[in-house]
This record gives sequence, structure tokens and C-alpha cells, in this order.
Amino acid sequence: MPTRRADDLNAIQSEGEAVTAMRATTITNLASLERALTNVNGVLMAIEGARTSQDFANIIAGGKQTTDDEWAAIEMERGK
Repeated sequence: MPTRRADDLNAIQSEGEAVTAMRATTITNLASLERALTNVNGVLMAIEGARTSQDFANIIAGGKQTTDDEWAAIEMERGK
């Protein structure tokens, strides 16, 4: 029959294995999210001239969304 100390050590080891498994799952999930965000970024940036793409670029650069007046000026400049 195992001792209380052995039971405690087994419980700690089991917890450690569970934490390790959770970390591995978290890393996998974060990598999947990163790939998804990269794909979204690529799609948004590929929509050349779209307001969504312009706003996204502004926000990523630390700016704000394009206002209606700013967007109208951009379209006028592009001849749209």
C-alpha cells in the first residue's frame, strides 16, 4: 500500500502532466489563431482600395478609422 507521501507525489506529478498538456494545447491554439489572423490580414490588404483595408491599415499603424470625409477625399483623389 502506497504511503501518503507517495500519494501526494503522484498527485503532484499528475497535476504537472496536466499543466504540461494544457500548455501544449494552448500553444497549438495560439499558433492556429496566429495563422488565421495572418490570413485575415492578407485578405484585407488584398482588397486594394477598400475602406476596410484602409481602416485596418490605419488601426494597425496606431491611428483611427478613416472618417467619411477622409474616405471621400481618398476616393476623389483616386478618381472614383
